[in-house]
Amino acid sequence: MRAASIISFDRDRLEAASLSTVRTRHGIAIGSFSSSMRRSTLAADISAIRKLVRALDRAIVARDAAGLTALLSDDFVGTTPLGQSFAKGDYIKFHCQAHAGPQEIVAGSLDASRIRIHGNCAVVNRRVQVRKSGPGGRVEVFAVQRIEVAVRCRGKWQLVSGQGTRVAGGGSAA
Repeated sequence: MRAASIISFDRDRLEAASLSTVRTRHGIAIGSFSSSMRRSTLAADISAIRKLVRALDRAIVARDAAGLTALLSDDFVGTTPLGQSFAKGDYIKFHCQAHAGPQEIVAGSLDASRIRIHGNCAVVNRRVQVRKSGPGGRVEVFAVQRIEVAVRCRGKWQLVSGQGTRVAGGGSAA
């Protein structure tokens, strides 16, 4: 049996462990990849994922439809903190409405985020602060716990899914 590697990135630590099987806590295989993956390749992937996530935040705030189109896979599905789920085209339309959506997304340090890479798939767990105008022009600031899922296809990372959950007590109203 070929040895597999689990490589995890958490707070600027790179860890690699050779295992004969890759399993979750529930005993379900989650995938494997060659143990020959070099740390420099992993660091490049992590850097690319960070850039992808930052670009997503910028495109949402700027209501940049072309930017979102380039970042999201064709089969992307995104879910807002209010529980609304959209396919790629509707997600872009939702985030590009004039006078709607976040005015600012302040991400904590992506170094403090948890970025896990499993072969050609990456999962990012992070917390952001969102500032947006609500009904009547009231500005709200609140925390959102985010998860982004990206895949590498033909050497390029794209987002295939993203979900935000509003965190109770994580912000304020102005």
